[in-house]
Amino acid sequence: MKHPALMRLLCVEIGIVCAGFFVSVQCQTFKENNVTSCFNYHHCQSSQNGVQDLDCFKKSKKDPLTCYWKSGSSASNTTTYTLIIAQEVRDYCKIHHNISKTFHSIEVFGKYEMNAWVIDESSRNRNCSKTFFRGIPNNLIRCDPPTEIMFKRDSGKIYISWMEQKHIKKYNIQLRESGHPSWKMVVTEENAKYMLFEGLNPSLSYEVQVQCTPNQKCPQCSWSEMFLVPAELTKKPVIVKFQTYPVKRGQRSFFINWTFAQNATVDGYTVTVRKESREFNQILNTTLPELYLTLSGSSYLVSVMAFNSAGSSPQAERKLPALQNIDLLDQINVTAAFNKSFIISWDPKMKYSYRCYSIEWGLVNQTLSHITFYLANENSREIKDHFEPFKRYQFILHIRPYKDTCNLRHVNNSETTYAMAEAYISEGRPVSAPNGTYHNVTKHSALIEWTTVPDEDLRGFLQGYVIHYGVNYQEDAISRITVNSSTNTYKLSNLTRNTVYKVQVSALTNAGEGKKSHFIIFKTQQYDPLTISLFVFGTLIGIILGLFAVVCTCSKALKWAKKLFWPNIPNPGNSNAIQKIDSTHALKAVTPTVCILLRRQQKC
Repeated sequence: MKHPALMRLLCVEIGIVCAGFFVSVQCQTFKENNVTSCFNYHHCQSSQNGVQDLDCFKKSKKDPLTCYWKSGSSASNTTTYTLIIAQEVRDYCKIHHNISKTFHSIEVFGKYEMNAWVIDESSRNRNCSKTFFRGIPNNLIRCDPPTEIMFKRDSGKIYISWMEQKHIKKYNIQLRESGHPSWKMVVTEENAKYMLFEGLNPSLSYEVQVQCTPNQKCPQCSWSEMFLVPAELTKKPVIVKFQTYPVKRGQRSFFINWTFAQNATVDGYTVTVRKESREFNQILNTTLPELYLTLSGSSYLVSVMAFNSAGSSPQAERKLPALQNIDLLDQINVTAAFNKSFIISWDPKMKYSYRCYSIEWGLVNQTLSHITFYLANENSREIKDHFEPFKRYQFILHIRPYKDTCNLRHVNNSETTYAMAEAYISEGRPVSAPNGTYHNVTKHSALIEWTTVPDEDLRGFLQGYVIHYGVNYQEDAISRITVNSSTNTYKLSNLTRNTVYKVQVSALTNAGEGKKSHFIIFKTQQYDPLTISLFVFGTLIGIILGLFAVVCTCSKALKWAKKLFWPNIPNPGNSNAIQKIDSTHALKAVTPTVCILLRRQQKC
C-alpha cells in the first residue's frame, strides 16, 4: 500500500475516481488515516452561504503553517470542520477531523506545492460545502498588518500612526472617500511610523487600510481591516445652562447642559472639571449632553468638547466662580506672622470629625495656590509664600471627610468648603481717591455723593470715608466728618446760605486716611426752593386775578358807553306795517289752492 501504482490500481478496481474530489491530486497513501476516507466528500459543493475564503500562511519560516477560513451564514455553534491537506509530489495526504474553530495549524513539506480543502460538515450530511486553497508553503510567509493603528483629523488633514513592526521598513497606505470605488495609495519612507494626508474635505468621511511593503523576510503582507475615519468636528458645543443650586452649607449642586450641531458624527462628549488652583483635574466622558455634579465652594474651570474616533471638536469653556456665602465668613482666623507668613486656625472641635484638609490661597480674583494635609491633633496651619504688603489675600478652607479622598481623586461630592477669609500681610493707606459730586443744594444743605475706591488701590480693609468741607478751606476752618464704609452719600447740613463751599472725600483704612478727591465746589441758595416756588406761584395767581378784574371792568364800561352813545332803535319786525305786508303775501300764496278746490265744486 505504500506504492502509488498499487493505489491507482485499487482505485480503478473499486470504480471510484479519486480525481473527482481532489482535482489533480492522485489517490495516495495516508499515513494516519484510512485510505477509503478520502473518497467520501465528492458530493460537497462550493457555496456562498457555506464555508469559504480558505487561506493558509505563516508569519515566519520557523512558525507552523496555519489555515484560516470563514464559516458562512449556514454554520451553527455545533458545526465542525474537516481540513484535508495533499502534496502530490511527496505523495502526502492528511485529513484533520472535528475542528471546532475556523483555523488550524498543519505540518507540510515547505518546498512543494500544497492543495487544501475545508469541508464544513461530516460526510453523512449531503448538504456540506467546501472551499479550496493552493500554494507553496515556503512562499506563504505573510506578515500581519501593523497593530495599534490610530488616526486623527484636523483642518483638512488625516494623521495615521501605527506600531512599528520588526523586519518592516516601509508601509503601504491606501485611502479613499467613504463609498468611492478608487483608492489613493502611498508608500511611506523607510522606518516611518506615521503618514499625513492633506487637502482633504473636513465634512467627508474616509476609509483607510495599512499593510507592510513586501520584502525578503515578508514576501506577503496582509492589509489591515478597513478603518472608517469620520468627518471632522469643527464646531464648539454651545453651553445652554450653567447653573448652581445650594445643597448644604459649603456645597452646591452644579448642572451643565449643551447642544452640538454635528450630533450625527459624535460618539460622545468629554467634560473636563478642574480646580482653578490646579490641585485637581478630572475628565468625565458621557454620551448625554448634560452633567450633574456636587461641588465645593472652590473656583472651577469647566470645558466641554465632542469627540469621535477621528478626534475632538474645539472646546467650550466656562468658569464657575468661588462660592460667595456670607455664612462661611469668620469661621477661621487668619493672622499675619512677622510679615512673612499667615497662621490659619479654626475650631478645635473639628479635629474629632475631620483630619483631611485643603487650603487654597492667593490674591483676590486671581489664581489660587493650594496645599492638602492631614492633621491629627491640631487646628492650625502656617502658610508660607512670597506674600506682598498692601495686597489682599484670600484663604479658603476645605474639609474632606474620607481618607481616600484627601488626595482628591473624584470631583463629585468629595469636598465641602468650611470657611473663607481675607487678610493683608500689612496694610497701607489708599493710593487713590473717590470721585465725588453734589446734588440737591438748598439754602442750608447739600447732598455729597462719591464712588468707591478700587480694591487694589485701598491697600487695606476699608474702614470708612472722611469728608472735608469748608468755606475758605483753610486748615483751621475745615470741618471733618467720618462715615462708615457701607455708604457712598452724605447730606451736609447747617450750611450758610448764599455761600460757596469746597468739599473733598478720602478713603480710610487701618493704616490711615488715603488720597483726597478733587474739590467739589457748590454754592448754597439765597432762598429755599420752596420759598421761591411759593413766591412765583403767588405772583402768577395775582397776575391772573388782575387780568380777570380788568376784563370785568372793561365789560361794564362797554355797556355804559353803548347806552350813552347809541340810543335804542325800534325793531322793524315789530311794526304794524311789516306785519300787514306779511299777511298779504300769505293770502296770495294760498289763493290758487283754494280756487282749484272751489272749481272742483263748481263754486269758483
